[in-house]
Amino acid sequence: MLLLALLLVPVLVSRPFAMVGVETSRGVAYRQYFTADHVWRRTVVAELAKGDFLPKNPYYIDDPLHYYWLPHLLDAVVQVDTQTRAANMWAFIPAFAERCMAVGLPLSMVPLMKYQVGAGRIHRLYHADSAATAYELAVRFGIDYLVVGPPERLAHHGIEARWGTTPDLLPLVFRNDALSIFSVRPPRE
Repeated sequence: MLLLALLLVPVLVSRPFAMVGVETSRGVAYRQYFTADHVWRRTVVAELAKGDFLPKNPYYIDDPLHYYWLPHLLDAVVQVDTQTRAANMWAFIPAFAERCMAVGLPLSMVPLMKYQVGAGRIHRLYHADSAATAYELAVRFGIDYLVVGPPERLAHHGIEARWGTTPDLLPLVFRNDALSIFSVRPPRE
């Protein structure tokens, strides 16, 4: 019976695992499976240990890893204004960028009150009258990067210009049409 079970496993998993990576018009797309994801992460770490930049994709040598390596090198707290964003938008930071947030606004966490209070504090940070006040709050909350996208731009008119007045505190480290990312400089000791 054990032999039959052992022989059945490859038959059951061969089709799903045969489609882990598929060619698309935009390159190779990978499906996520727990075991495959674990092995993928271990190989990314091994590639990073070699010191090459950009690290090579160990499963397709002519393909660099692009952004997959970033979470393994940066241990940063990245924040968006969770009150300004729709409930299905704020979670992109922890889900896709694999970064922690100082506070999110989940729908199912109990007790919800602490998340609502925290989200209110973050909203006040984004709505601060000065970049210096926003910086002080970001440092207090342990935030390393502040993200400004279309929802923050609409809710906090002029936020990028306001924060841009203090590049020594909140330097702009990335900008495109979709979003801007400001670094929160560590306070001087």
